[in-house]
Amino acid sequence: MRAVPIAPGAAGGKPGLAAAGLASPGGLSLAARMTRAVASSIQPPGAYRADIDGLRALAVVLVVLDHAKVAGFGRGSLGVDIFFVISGFVITGVLRRDADAGHFSIRDFYLRRVRRIAPAFLVMLAAVLVVGLILELPSELESTADTALSGVALLANVTLWREGAGYFGARAQISPLMHTWSLSLEEQFYLVYPALFALGLRARRLFTPCVAAIAVISLALQWRFAAGEAGAVFYLAPFRIWEILLGCLAATEGWRWRPGWAAREVAAWLGVVLIAAALWSPSDLGAAALPEQLLACGGAALLILAGREPNLPRMLLAWPPVVFVGLISYSLYLWHWPLLAYANLLAPEGLAPALTALLVAASFGLAVLSWRFVERPLRAPGAGPLRWIAGFALPGAVAVAIAAIAVGAAGLPARAPARAVALSSYENYTNWPEFQLLYRGHCFASHTGSGDYDAARCLAPDAARKNVLLWGDSHAGDLAEPLAELAQADGANFMQATKAGCPPVVDIGGSPDCAGFNARIMAAISQDRPDVVVLSARWERDKRLGATIRALTGRGLAVMLVGPSPEFGGVVPAFLGRFYADAPRLAGIIAVVTSRQRFRVAARLQGQFASQPGVTYVSLLDDLCPGGRCELTAGPDAPLIWDGQHFTLPGARGVVSRDIAAPLQRLLAAAPGPAAPTSPAAHR
Repeated sequence: MRAVPIAPGAAGGKPGLAAAGLASPGGLSLAARMTRAVASSIQPPGAYRADIDGLRALAVVLVVLDHAKVAGFGRGSLGVDIFFVISGFVITGVLRRDADAGHFSIRDFYLRRVRRIAPAFLVMLAAVLVVGLILELPSELESTADTALSGVALLANVTLWREGAGYFGARAQISPLMHTWSLSLEEQFYLVYPALFALGLRARRLFTPCVAAIAVISLALQWRFAAGEAGAVFYLAPFRIWEILLGCLAATEGWRWRPGWAAREVAAWLGVVLIAAALWSPSDLGAAALPEQLLACGGAALLILAGREPNLPRMLLAWPPVVFVGLISYSLYLWHWPLLAYANLLAPEGLAPALTALLVAASFGLAVLSWRFVERPLRAPGAGPLRWIAGFALPGAVAVAIAAIAVGAAGLPARAPARAVALSSYENYTNWPEFQLLYRGHCFASHTGSGDYDAARCLAPDAARKNVLLWGDSHAGDLAEPLAELAQADGANFMQATKAGCPPVVDIGGSPDCAGFNARIMAAISQDRPDVVVLSARWERDKRLGATIRALTGRGLAVMLVGPSPEFGGVVPAFLGRFYADAPRLAGIIAVVTSRQRFRVAARLQGQFASQPGVTYVSLLDDLCPGGRCELTAGPDAPLIWDGQHFTLPGARGVVSRDIAAPLQRLLAAAPGPAAPTSPAAHR
């Protein structure tokens, strides 16, 4: 995401300067003079549209407000989708003008891209690595260095996807380079697009149909895999390039649309309405669900197309102060996230509104400095593209890469006390072999169609023993290994049906993938009739839980309902490692970041099901959070939770031993199946 090079011209002047009180004695405001100065050396005359910069300003402000957690802008990340549409439109316009002038060159295109993107990006990466050496724990610094190195290689989105980094999760709030995914994705697209455009020059009639077909395929892929492959759909180019291609189509085909004044006004205001509808949609499908992305991208495309001729929204977007924010939007995007991430890292209990406002203001200040002293001087054609590449970009990229490798060497653990290193190392828990053991990976479905779930192995009953079935989402999954150990010790057969994001509820809405998985499990239960069914989940979408429990108890099955686990607004290993020696600070953090919603959910479930015949309700919060103050550790060097809500293996073993073992053993003893062996197997 960035402000693409633009140029001044006759289209869309600078209305309302005097009325806005911004005009200088010379007739031009400071913002207007800055706009003209920066644009004058980049593109041919006649190409500049101030409203496009205004649309960039809208997009970046939405992103900043979202990341600053300003109320009402929880979907502000849709500003990235708007940026993608703008990018496709502007870049295609640049290529068309080059082709029309007879000097289209793929080499020149890449030189412009490097001049435009690399300087501010490399400076930001270097600054983050320096600050990371001071502020970050070893595991955090290792992750930051990996992302920086992949960012130089234009693979940050792939690295973040492979690490399982959730853009909207707790880990993202303290990861200073999480935002670089969009830059890598966009540049991956532009590694290919100029060649496609060059082919289109040879077969102009085929270019638009080909671009449209690729966009439709990309959109279909996102729709198909959104439910089960949310990480891949969010981070990887094949699922997102339809947004950029929509902008490309607006540039190649939009000129055919020549509406009258009334139609332009209607189209422009419809674009505004669509973007507003995307931002404040009542849907509960997530911050970046496909319907909202379609609305935001469609609205951006309408504003771009309608803005070719005068209309009121175009005039508002072309107001010089708004245009100036658009000019610095790339630098603003680069700098705002590291500032907020490092602030969240030092204050996991949350940022005060005044501090948040100060950080946002500092982001704008850094963006102006970056734009004025890094972006502008180093992207001017007069500097000589080949000389500039040799003099800054290549050495700069190599220097940042070497620095990232150096500081990322195991995170330089000697910088921190041994216990801090041990506790914080759980931030990378998903890469540990222990993580796969915890979830019993072959029995944990995480992908669309549940292709990684071994039903033949995980749902196999044993007629010679009593059978226990664990059914639920990832919160059930992180109890799987300790429950399997317990079942083996008691001579029972353990069965597992766990899938990420899918609570054990029949007729679940919103996810066909979950509905299919749960229907399959219910059919297996009806056929194999396990003695005890253990239900565990995060318990948010539990409207059909009562019907599910009645269906199970109606078949004569014993049901154990495991209540919610503690949930924190930050990454537990991170603030354990950082504040373990500061008991008052740690106590304050625990009190603030514990999610009170989990206690309300637990009270509701307990009141509804604890006295229901055939149901045994197990409260985890009563044990783990006496008086509302939750435990954080499962031993001297092991956190209870590895992210903000999922147990580590030591934590899960403790929970099962203290809270689940005794009631489960009673249920197994009362079950009418085969008697348990007199000499139970030892724990593995």
